[in-house]
Order: sequence, then C-alpha cells, then structure tokens
Amino acid sequence: MSDDGEKKTDSTELDSDMAVKVAREKATAKTRERELQGFDRENFILHQRFIRRDFIACKALIKEMADKYSEMCEYPFCIRGKIARMEGNFREALIWFEKAQLVNPLNGVYVREIGCLYFLLGNHIKASEVFLDAIKLNDKDWKSYYWRAMALYHTKQDSESALKVSTFQAQECLLTAPTAAQHVEILTFLARLCEQRNDIKLAIEAQKKALELEPENLDILTNMGLLYARWQNDGQAFDAFGRALSYDPTHSQSILAAGSIIQTNGEHDVALTKYRIAAEKCEYNGPLWNNIGMCFFGKGKCVAAISCLKKANYLCPLEWKICYNLGIVHNAVQQYASAYHFLSSAVNLNTRSTMPYMALAVVLTNLDDTLNASKAYDRALQLDKNNCAQIHLNYAIFRAKQKELKESVESLQAFYKAITNRQTLSQEVLYAADNLKRYLGQTDKYDKGTCKRSVS
Repeated sequence: MSDDGEKKTDSTELDSDMAVKVAREKATAKTRERELQGFDRENFILHQRFIRRDFIACKALIKEMADKYSEMCEYPFCIRGKIARMEGNFREALIWFEKAQLVNPLNGVYVREIGCLYFLLGNHIKASEVFLDAIKLNDKDWKSYYWRAMALYHTKQDSESALKVSTFQAQECLLTAPTAAQHVEILTFLARLCEQRNDIKLAIEAQKKALELEPENLDILTNMGLLYARWQNDGQAFDAFGRALSYDPTHSQSILAAGSIIQTNGEHDVALTKYRIAAEKCEYNGPLWNNIGMCFFGKGKCVAAISCLKKANYLCPLEWKICYNLGIVHNAVQQYASAYHFLSSAVNLNTRSTMPYMALAVVLTNLDDTLNASKAYDRALQLDKNNCAQIHLNYAIFRAKQKELKESVESLQAFYKAITNRQTLSQEVLYAADNLKRYLGQTDKYDKGTCKRSVS
C-alpha cells in the first residue's frame, strides 16, 4: 500500500510540474504576443505623429522604442532619418538610414535613400555608386535609375568635354530604366539632357511623351514651348504657351515666354501688357523685370529700362544676361564706365559666351582702350562656334578705325560669308556693312566676288 501511495504522490508531483511548465509556456507566449502587439501599436502611433508633423513627439517615441527593442527598430530608424532630412540635417539622416539598412540589408529603398543623401551632400561619385547598389537589389525601381542619372550628370562639370561625357552617361542610364516612358520625371530630365546636347527634336519628343502622361502639367507645356522657340518654330511655341495659359491665365512662366517672343518681333506694347499680368502675381521675378526693362529700351525709354534692369539685377545678381543688358543700355546712353562695370560682371559670370566679350570690346573702344578691346574681340572670335556675323562686322569696323585696312577687309569678308544661306539681318546692320564697304573702297585686297549680294 505504501508503494502505491508513493507512486501516486510521484505522479501527482509530475503532473503538477507539467502543469506549471505548460502554464509558464503559455504565459511566455502571451507575453511575447503582447510585446509584438505593443510593437505594432507603437509603429502605428509613430506613423500618426509623423504625418501630423509632431516631430518632437516622434523623436521621444523613437528613443523609447530604441531603448526597449534594442537595435531592431527598422521602421523607427527610417522615420527618424526622414525627420532629420526634412530638418536639413543630412549627415544625421544618413546615420539613421544606415541603421535601418543594417536591420534590413535587402531593402533597396533604404539604399536609394542613402544615395539621395550622398547626392544632397554633394558627394556625387559616392551617390552614383550607392544608386548602382540599389539597382542591383531591385532592378525594377525606376527611381534608382533616375537618381543615378542625376548623380552622373553632376559628377564632372568643370570643363565642356567633361560635361558632354557626364551628360551622355546620364542619358544612357535613363534609357536603361524599366518603363522609362511611363514616368514624367525621367522624360523631362531626358528632354533636358537632349537639349544640352543640342538635340532639340529628341527633346521635344520626350516632352510630348511626358505631356501624354500629364496633359495639364504647366511646366511641361512651357518647356515644350521654349524648345519650339529655340527651334525657330514660333507658331507651335505659341500653341504650347496658349494651352498652358488656358489652364492658368496667370501662369508667370508661360506669360514670360510668350511675351519674350512678342518682344522679339518688336511689339513692345503688347509684350508689356502681358508682363503686367505676370507682375501682379509674381512681382519678385528677375527675368520678368529684365524683359520689361528691355521693352522700355526698345521703345527708347532708357531711364525706365535701367530702373527695371537694376531691379532685376537686385533679384538675380548672378544672372549674366541681366548684367549684359545693363551694359548695353548704359553704352547706349554713353555711360561707358558703368557699361564697362556691368559687362565685366557678365564676362566673369559666364566665360563661355561670345556676346559679353563683343559688347565689352565695343565699350572699351569707346573708352579709347584699343589694346584691351582687341583682346576682347579675339576672345569673342575664339569662343564663337556659330560664326556670328555681327562679331565679324564689329571687328571689321574696329580694325578700320585703327587704319588696319587689310584686317578690316578680312573681317568684312568673313561677315559676308557668315550671312550666306542665313536669315536676313536687320537693315541697320546691312547699312553699316555697306558704309564700311564704301569706306574701304574698291582695292585689290578687297574680294568683290565675296561681297556681292542683294539687299531686299
């Protein structure tokens, strides 16, 4: 009997031990379940605070979650990185996104965000490498291709040859992106790259594709109109600007572009009417006041032109075209010292353009500085890739004033060669060329056959 009692006691103890063990396991499972539920609930709370832009509460909750769940807080680290990026702390944001990427190394989104931060920090070479890693993780993510093209484009721009190489590499990267024709960002950037490579036709086609995706996008319509204007197609340019203005009659960029074409055709009063509408909505627009000033200059109101151009220069002090126009207007009112000041600024801001050097040479001639004027003309001719007829004519007049008739004849011949098979120049320019031709006379050095032409 005693043995049976002991056996029953042992079995009872075993049953109780098993019951305790099962109860502990159930309690542990419930605890783990509560922990998981709590983690999910805190993520939701964090998301709610983030979309409400309550960043102080977000930071406090992220710190609490990081202390509680150690280094396995993927979503809180991601949100903390976004907050730091929105606050402009790119280096701090980089640290947080790298922590999130360590938790989930196969997430290509984190790698792409890290690349974007390197891009914003100006490290474009490192950014392009990181974007390439993101593409390897997810070759269907079009944003990685887009951002890598941006990084490649900004990698080297210290010289014209390097700019061509970076532009070509960026274009190749965009063309390899999956479903590239279905994203407006890729198409507009591709159009920009084609425009820089002087492939205007392909740039227009890219803008048309983007316009099919977003027919009411005012920026696309305006850019397409500018491309048509650059392609000497004012009719289609006006159609594009008109469509943009039909969606928003006060769209300043479309008004500015349309008014610029009207202004080029000599209708200054009509252009000023357009600019007045744009000025009511966006008064602090440097290019707008630049165009208004040149309208007044076209009407012969030089004082008003200088006033508007100086306001434009105040709004956009690093825009070389405004400085160039100020130099032209001051030269017209015979304020040569002021003209020299503004044209020198234009040359320093843009060392690759021919027109500021040519205008500077004219002003230096008026200041009787023939040595530097000659250097400015030489530099303008060196940079001139489009064989500008006006530069050759001004240089011929300059050489004639210096009694260097042989060099003047050569420049005048270059002028007539430049206007062959080109659009007709203004009567004022042709009249100046005729006067110079008569001044030089019919000498043996003068090639009569080159200079024969008909003036309509």
